[in-house]
Amino acid sequence: MNFLNKVKSSIYSPEFYKSVRAKTAGEAFKYFLGLALVLALIQSVISIPVAFSIQKELPNLSTKLVSYYPAELEVRIKDGKASTNVSEPYFIKMPEEGDGYNNLLVIDTKTAYTAEQFSKYRAVAWLTKDTLFVKEENGLRAFELTKIQDLTVNKTLVSEIINKISPFFKLIIPVISIFIFLGLILLYIFRLVQLLFIAIGIYLVGRAMNLNFGYKESYKIGLFAITLPLILDLVLNFSKGVLNFSGIPFFFTIVTLLVVGINYYQAKRIT
Repeated sequence: MNFLNKVKSSIYSPEFYKSVRAKTAGEAFKYFLGLALVLALIQSVISIPVAFSIQKELPNLSTKLVSYYPAELEVRIKDGKASTNVSEPYFIKMPEEGDGYNNLLVIDTKTAYTAEQFSKYRAVAWLTKDTLFVKEENGLRAFELTKIQDLTVNKTLVSEIINKISPFFKLIIPVISIFIFLGLILLYIFRLVQLLFIAIGIYLVGRAMNLNFGYKESYKIGLFAITLPLILDLVLNFSKGVLNFSGIPFFFTIVTLLVVGINYYQAKRIT
């Protein structure tokens, strides 16, 4: 209850903000860390249905992957060189045509790579004699086959790999939840970096109100004042577009400065 009261006071309580300057930096960081852990946990729990959805779809996707691999195709990689048992160029069609591509992969180990030829193949990826070229949103990535151990890829191998990893599908929910939680903690750490700049704005607000915050005091105040924008950020992320303030420049900073300004303005009136 004490923590919840502190969250409430960090959003609006002139009396609380009058006492913030007397708090130690350790108290402020401890509060922020607690808030970050709680918000990250809430978002992780809310995201569990997404993990359930992914887990439910994985068996179907695995079956589709095995069935999609051509029964006649065998790709051998030996000493960093690729060869096949089919006539080339060999095309694996896209499940659904999109973004101007007809083919997911073209295998042509006889032709040297050129951007013009790759464009003509209208494929996402091209396996040449010694390199796999993959088109990405921001360019082209090349994977040299010399970095791959000798192997033979066929439908049997694909099926065996799927069968080996399928027992681990049940771990998807905890794994995704943990990754989401850790990712959110990193995001909150980034907020601490962002606060280095927001604290300048808090310092200027204090100067304008003749409160004469030092920069360190401003940062400490900010550790409490960013409570409301962090909560709003959580609500907006799960509002499914019903609430959307992403078009407002510096929304996070503006809300933080408003919290500081309103609370200290009211505190001066009370004094």
